[in-house]
Amino acid sequence: MDASRGESGLFIRVDYPDDDLRKRIESFLRSRHFSALRNLEVSVAGGVATLKGEVGSFYEKQVALDACRRVAGVLCTVDQMQVEQRLESAVPSRANALAGIKAGHVTPGGSTSRVEFPLQSGVGSF
Repeated sequence: MDASRGESGLFIRVDYPDDDLRKRIESFLRSRHFSALRNLEVSVAGGVATLKGEVGSFYEKQVALDACRRVAGVLCTVDQMQVEQRLESAVPSRANALAGIKAGHVTPGGSTSRVEFPLQSGVGSF
């Protein structure tokens, strides 16, 4: 334990062994409900924790960083995590895209949509 006097009073600094910090961070991450957090690589040097690996979302990344910050003795956290790229959710399947084109909801080659509404004098297009 290290004690020093500051302007506003007594400050106490407790140095935890890096290996103990790493084990506590890993335990904290395992206790979360996200399986990706259990697979992160955790390293600690001089109280500075580094998280490496892939997580499923930006929310999981934030949960991991918050969990690391809550461990007493961690001075700061280095984020080297990457968010998994899920192309299937970002890009519609070809079958869905073709169905949208056939239904007149999507025009090929652009993001504009065309919707048809029945009008009193017939069928109009907007």
